[in-house]
Amino acid sequence: MPTPREKFQALLKKLFQFDCAELDFGIYRIMNQKRAVVERFIEKDLLAGVAMELSSGALAQETGLAQQLVEVSEQIVENFGEEALDAEGKLDAQYAKTPKGKHYNELRERAGKAKSRPELEANIFNHLYAFFSRYYDDGDFMSLRRYSKRDKYAIPYNGEEVHLHWANADQYYVKTGENFTDYSYKHGGWAVNFKLRNADVEQNNVKGAKRFFVPRVADVAMDATARTLTVPFEYRPLSAAEVARFPGNGLQEKVLAEASPGIVEAVKGETGALAALAHEKRKDADGDPVSLLDHHLRTYARKNTSDFFIHKDLRGFLSRELDFYLKNEVLNLDELESGGLARADSWFQTLQAIKGIGRKIITFVAQIEDFQKRLFEKKKFVTEAHYCVTLDRVPESLYPEIVKNKAQFAEWKRLFHIQEIARDTTQPGFSEPLKKEFLKAHQSLVVDTAFFPADFEARLLESKEFLGKGASLDEALDGVLAKGDNLQVLNLIKLRFRAGVKCIYIDPPYNTGSDGFPYKDSYQHSSWLAMMQDRLSVALEFLPPDGLIYVSIGEEEVTALQSLLDRMIGGGNRVGTIVWKARVKPVNIGDAKYRPQNETEYVIAYEREDDKARFQPLITGGVRTYPHIFKGRNYRITTILKSNRGANYRSTMTGELEGYTPPEGQRWQAGDDQIRWLWDNDYIEFNDGVPSRRYFEDEEGAEHDPFYCFMDQEWTGTSEVGKSELNHLLGNTHGFDTVKPKRLISTLLMASAPAKSWILDFFGGSGTTGHAAIQLFRETNERRNFILAESGEYFDQLLKPRILKAAYSKDWRDGKPVSREGSSHAFKYLRLESYEDALDNITFQAEESQTVMQLEDYVLSYMLDFETKESETLLNVAKLDAPFDYKLRLHGKDAPQAVDLPETFNYLLGLHVETRRVVENKGVRYVIYRGRAGGRQTVVLWRTTKGWGDKEFEADRVFIAKEKLVEGAEDVLVNTDSFIEGARSLDPVFKSLMFATA
Repeated sequence: MPTPREKFQALLKKLFQFDCAELDFGIYRIMNQKRAVVERFIEKDLLAGVAMELSSGALAQETGLAQQLVEVSEQIVENFGEEALDAEGKLDAQYAKTPKGKHYNELRERAGKAKSRPELEANIFNHLYAFFSRYYDDGDFMSLRRYSKRDKYAIPYNGEEVHLHWANADQYYVKTGENFTDYSYKHGGWAVNFKLRNADVEQNNVKGAKRFFVPRVADVAMDATARTLTVPFEYRPLSAAEVARFPGNGLQEKVLAEASPGIVEAVKGETGALAALAHEKRKDADGDPVSLLDHHLRTYARKNTSDFFIHKDLRGFLSRELDFYLKNEVLNLDELESGGLARADSWFQTLQAIKGIGRKIITFVAQIEDFQKRLFEKKKFVTEAHYCVTLDRVPESLYPEIVKNKAQFAEWKRLFHIQEIARDTTQPGFSEPLKKEFLKAHQSLVVDTAFFPADFEARLLESKEFLGKGASLDEALDGVLAKGDNLQVLNLIKLRFRAGVKCIYIDPPYNTGSDGFPYKDSYQHSSWLAMMQDRLSVALEFLPPDGLIYVSIGEEEVTALQSLLDRMIGGGNRVGTIVWKARVKPVNIGDAKYRPQNETEYVIAYEREDDKARFQPLITGGVRTYPHIFKGRNYRITTILKSNRGANYRSTMTGELEGYTPPEGQRWQAGDDQIRWLWDNDYIEFNDGVPSRRYFEDEEGAEHDPFYCFMDQEWTGTSEVGKSELNHLLGNTHGFDTVKPKRLISTLLMASAPAKSWILDFFGGSGTTGHAAIQLFRETNERRNFILAESGEYFDQLLKPRILKAAYSKDWRDGKPVSREGSSHAFKYLRLESYEDALDNITFQAEESQTVMQLEDYVLSYMLDFETKESETLLNVAKLDAPFDYKLRLHGKDAPQAVDLPETFNYLLGLHVETRRVVENKGVRYVIYRGRAGGRQTVVLWRTTKGWGDKEFEADRVFIAKEKLVEGAEDVLVNTDSFIEGARSLDPVFKSLMFATA
């Protein structure tokens, strides 16, 4: 059985993740880099600290009492004779009143209650183990505030009438789709791919149980021609049979170990594939060989189940909890009273020893947590920024380059099926190679600048065809698509779009347990709330006072979501809850397992500030509709309707609206215009088509606030309709089951987002919000610009292709265009560095530069920050002298990739870009952005200055003045140094903005 010291050391090794020494990604790689320092702390520094405490003060006296008693007893025998002490060491009563006898008896009483050095040491280590094991849970420290031994937990409460709290409220939810998907490795020309196929975690009556990555061995697929091997996985609870096969701990490793031989068996006979699985990767701790397959199986499972949370203030939380523990667990008043005043000093010294050692450990683990927090909170680099532009916005001077671009040509064939366009009397048909006449005849084809060199993109963005008449670059865009964790996207762009988004619509995971939302065991709802709170708190900064936010949600989290939004925005700002009939399920009343089945979903609506939002008439399919339904009493709804041709109609309807259905075909008609009346709670009065105030009146004329809205399938469509729309657009192999119908979202956008306003959807999913905005433009000729964010494979496989297809044609079937009637659009798309990328790009200083800083405070508090400060992911300003060559290692890329520093900085600065110019001077490339930031006319100028001296900087100044590159600017920001009058270096500004938390 391990001693208390060994038990606590084992906990620390688990806490510092010594069991993952073979893993070479993320925080594991960083911990492995500092393994020797951590091990020295656990094996030497910690023990030395305890030994020092036991060798000093009252504890030293207590452990020395036994020896003192021996010495005094020898003196008693010498002075009074052997008969003075009996066999048990009891002093004869006749000597009890002598000074020596009194001292002996006092010492004997203290020694009887004293603890030996091993006992004191065990006491200290037992307390340290009890404290830290309370809060550590499989890779994370959980914010479980203690209250007492009987009533275990407390929550932070400040007297609110109603208080919402969840276990992870003090933590960032980290796990995103970027990593919770697929994994691959290569060996000998073969690629081995692990593909995640989500399973229903409610199967086998184990809803909410611990989930595991389970390889589907029977479905392993090998493609000898492509030299690829695909291993599909499920992420689910274990079945009863599997639980019986895998008793004890370490279930994930046992699951993978059982599957490994079956995966190898699946490639039997193919030497190359077998080598990619069975080749030795490393030796384990016992010196036994570990195959490539076994190594990567464990890495994959770890990579997708670790680091779910990052504590926002681990040092503060654990320090407060340690103080509580010391007062309530270490200072046991009953034992302290029975020990007497003589032992009080040793009790308090024990407390001080536990506190001192505990705080050292807290400081050490908090350094690691704070380091991860710093990486998570830092703004992420834009790794790519490109534009997708319909040909009608591309100057004809660029057509010769377009028709020669094979990559663009291949995408058009894949997305738009241009190879099926036949020649007729009105247009040229498809041919290879493409001809300029073909481009002129098909102006809705979308050019993606990622397929072209940088100078092509520069010429396009400076052209009058792209910018339009008098438009700025940002104003020429219909939308921005961003690939990355949505919290990172929001944090990067928030200064640019702060208070500039009129409407937010999001469709987050409903947290059903089978919708791909990963959560830590036993923290399903708490994880979801932590994820939502962080993202909503940033997103609300995008809304102006009259802005609106709509959140789609299901039964699982509707109550929690409404409580969260009430807390964040205010219950008085809740506009209402829309209930829409999302599906029709069979009733199955005769089934023995019948239970009520949910057919509806919810859209919760809030305005940013009370009574500031203004709604607009709803237009669906060219017809303005005003749906209404109220419960319980008679109401009069007064609405002035405005047709597309401008005629106004006033309608006042009175009736018993409970369950009321309007007469068949009821409508108002003028010429070819038709206005159709439906029912929901669009409680708005319109004057000449302009909303003035919201209300509804009961039969006695009293005005009431809105309370409920029901949207029927008849005019919103169902989830199946949404899925069908996506099937027609992309084909039915996309695997995306939860799709909102366009008509639901377009109705919300029409009600709350006027023309030319921005719409934000940071759970972009399959891109329905963007598609709805494009469809509305076709129907109304009013543009609504959109920002869509999505992570992982959905961005490239669903969202971006859907937006491009929606621009190219309005009608699709089975992934092919029915017509080629498109519309004019320009989109910008970004790819962002991920948190995992940030971890993977941490580099440490050389060992020789670390030797001067080995003090205890440095190791405990500053080591990671100091030794990684030159990492590129932390913005190494020394390398801004070559800004176009700044590189990072990125997920899925074999070699470091150049990142887009200018785009990153523009968003951090909040620059509203008006123009972007690219010029050259004697081989030096200049990229110049002009726009407004903070209300001031600003120019941001980039060029390569590596190796420059005064001569080059002077030539730089002369060229910039001659070309008038910064003329008229109130602020001029330039990378590195310059001789430009009035200019300042952007380097410190960049660094400050990247790590700003406000």
